[in-house]
Amino acid sequence: MYKETGRRRTAPALTFIRRTLESGKGASAVELALLLPLLLMIIFGIFAFGSAYSNYLGISNGAREGARMASVGVYSDEEIRQVVRERAYPATPDSITVAYPNENKRGEPVEVTVIDQFHLEIPFFGTRDFPLTSKVVMRIEAG
Repeated sequence: MYKETGRRRTAPALTFIRRTLESGKGASAVELALLLPLLLMIIFGIFAFGSAYSNYLGISNGAREGARMASVGVYSDEEIRQVVRERAYPATPDSITVAYPNENKRGEPVEVTVIDQFHLEIPFFGTRDFPLTSKVVMRIEAG
């Protein structure tokens, strides 16, 4: 039943466990267990950053379209906000501001600011909300 090793008699199961531990076969499993959370966090972080960047490009495009419409001078502020909402895909803007800092006349600037809250969720890192903001300034062309 017992196997004679050079020093003492041990059970076959204990011999197998000792050989496995001495050979270092479990080291790669331990390394994987230590590094897997970090690798998952990096991979999910890359996807989350891509999603945030996509939303930022959307609100930048929406703000640019809105500023262009406002600079032409034919559209109302509500029509401009509606176009910004449509063009800001995939983001859904929380705040759209159309401002005329000086006056609403030819040659003066018009500012369109779009703000969107982005919800970032990464495993082992947690969740955070942060604002994405885009502001575009153009000159009014029509009087």
